[in-house]
Amino acid sequence: VTDNFVLQPGFIFESGPDTSIYKPYLRGQYNFDSGVYMAGRYRYDYARKTANYSDDEKTNRFDTYIGYVFDELKLEYNFTWMDSDQIKFDNKKTNYEHNVALAWKLNKSFTPYVEVGNVAVRNNTDERQTRYRVGLQYHF
Repeated sequence: VTDNFVLQPGFIFESGPDTSIYKPYLRGQYNFDSGVYMAGRYRYDYARKTANYSDDEKTNRFDTYIGYVFDELKLEYNFTWMDSDQIKFDNKKTNYEHNVALAWKLNKSFTPYVEVGNVAVRNNTDERQTRYRVGLQYHF
């Protein structure tokens, strides 16, 4: 939209033996000249379940991000709030996550990253656990 503001629509599709999940989203991001950025994303998750006569699941997901880019490194905090038509956490139809990620841009194509998150254990308790992720992003 401008040099500092980016608007990005997107669509994610996941498929398995018993479920197809459709995830359209819209993300907006503002990049400050200092390397700091702030972003927000709305995503609608629709899970079409085909096994055992299960109900389809519909979730509204809101993500907020704040990050800092310095040279080839990026540090990012992400808070996610989910509001669903089914029980998600602590016998309620809502859930949340916290994630912190560190990424290193090796070149214009490859960016390895590590991420630590706080996520729900089960939908019927208030238990939470730490999740660790290691990954590699490929940029076209």
